[in-house]
Amino acid sequence: LRVVGTQTATIHFKAELGNEDVLRELMGEDLLNCAGSLMVEHPIMSQYVERIEGGQDNVMGLSTSLLKDLFSSLEVLKDSLRAHGPVLGRLLSTWAVVGDVTNEAKPASQVVRRLEEAGRRVIKVSPYDKTGQCYGKLEDVSEKVEVVNLIISPKIGMDVLTAMKKQGIRYVFMQPGADAEVVVRQAESLGLVLQRGCVLIQDLPSLEDPTSTCPSTVPH
Repeated sequence: LRVVGTQTATIHFKAELGNEDVLRELMGEDLLNCAGSLMVEHPIMSQYVERIEGGQDNVMGLSTSLLKDLFSSLEVLKDSLRAHGPVLGRLLSTWAVVGDVTNEAKPASQVVRRLEEAGRRVIKVSPYDKTGQCYGKLEDVSEKVEVVNLIISPKIGMDVLTAMKKQGIRYVFMQPGADAEVVVRQAESLGLVLQRGCVLIQDLPSLEDPTSTCPSTVPH
């Protein structure tokens, strides 16, 4: 599991530091071999520092406040994965739904609406579409996709998985009928993270507050 966070520190100096050679001579080679390339805690350097916005530990390395936030985010992520599964639990916001998405009579169009109602951005992909309302294949999508929802025949699904691998898309959610064992094995062999289920009946975690959910409108 991975969580990411950033903090910024700004150092305000009292006067111009001088050239690098002079500082290296005064402080030794350690000057340029530390986090931020500035040993603000060094007695020679500290006399030039007026103030630090963001904390000295941010300059020296990973701050305790950021570390605390990262641990907190990690616990939230672990709870979400336990509650919602390895794909839904990751709070991925940009989905590509691959299926007969422009046909209102097909479940794929309902999947699109369900994800959009739950705050996800949905990119529609359909090899069946003749209207030009969506992409014909995943390879045509130029923008970043975080997860693919497969709701299409296993034969086409196999090709979609290969395209995912080439495009660096790691997560796939397989709807019933698209999750044939041969497709599951292919996803696993490609190193993709997969989840089987149905977003039409499963509660989806809120992207803004992972502790709350966007409940399904279908009784279950």
